[in-house]
Amino acid sequence: MENKLFRRIIPVGVGVLIMDEEKNVLLGKRIIEDGFGLWSTPGGFLEPNESIFECARRETFEETGLTLDKIEYLGISHIVDKESVYFDIGCISYIKNTEVNSVNIKDYEVHKWVWVPLDDIGRYQLWKPCKALLELYQSGGMVIEDIDNHEK
Repeated sequence: MENKLFRRIIPVGVGVLIMDEEKNVLLGKRIIEDGFGLWSTPGGFLEPNESIFECARRETFEETGLTLDKIEYLGISHIVDKESVYFDIGCISYIKNTEVNSVNIKDYEVHKWVWVPLDDIGRYQLWKPCKALLELYQSGGMVIEDIDNHEK
């Protein structure tokens, strides 16, 4: 018997804005189908029995090899597009060690990671969740954004 309630559950992602001491942001160029060729921060879907910050640490380590210490909550974005609807929880972490360790990377969702000055980030074509995360940061966080990309 099909569980109709389960089909209505909306996934939750966690995006991590990682900044160094000079306010450079870590961005990676995506090489997987969803967001291919666009730039994004580390992140992924929340797993069962995992806290938001555990997810942020796990995804960041899996994708970059970086270990995060202190993580702060920014807010929630509601992202809607032609094929999916989900919530993305935004977090931020400030780090001193900016060396991405490709030896530890187990996920190959990103072609390369670069540090981008916050003032130059507008020059990059960003993936929807990354745009929403930056909007949360710029607005001071704690805002629910409705990112609607349906064609009208």
